Amino acid sequence: LFVGEGLHDTHHARLYKFSLASGFFEGALATKGHIEGETAAGKVGERDVLVVPTGADGLRAFDSHTLTELWHAEDGHVDGAPLVNEGVLYSGTGIEKENPGKLKGSAVAYDLLSGRKLWQRELPASSWMQPVVAGEKVCFVFGEVYFASDLGGVFCFRKKDGEPDVAYNHAGPVAAKPL
Repeated sequence: LFVGEGLHDTHHARLYKFSLASGFFEGALATKGHIEGETAAGKVGERDVLVVPTGADGLRAFDSHTLTELWHAEDGHVDGAPLVNEGVLYSGTGIEKENPGKLKGSAVAYDLLSGRKLWQRELPASSWMQPVVAGEKVCFVFGEVYFASDLGGVFCFRKKDGEPDVAYNHAGPVAAKPL
């Protein structure tokens, strides 16, 4: 069992590991950013990979048995749960409320085992929710939650190369997990 903890005045930014068989605490990893979103898990060959969204610190991937870090990606603020599909990790990024001009929201695809970026596409606004795969497309919702904006919607890309496919625009932020 893995549980993330957000960074607050009275808490740490850590990922905790517990054994479901024994009920015992098995270890913790400190991260530089808060953990608000769900972790994602996948298997590549014999390796079990756990990917943790760590806020302003991006994404961190670990071997789920040893907690050894496999890779770290700093392509933007990640609060939403990433998604694993066929050995690829898809994640959206958002614009930090503390640094509104620093980064743009984006949709990113990584090789799950190595962390190599397969493609990255700018979104019209932040993407705070887990993307969804629909056939050969991967879709991201977008919309600002920290800034006044009348921009929001869903943007879908081709999974294999990240080329834009379909976009649905809405007159306000969309901050719900797509299904």
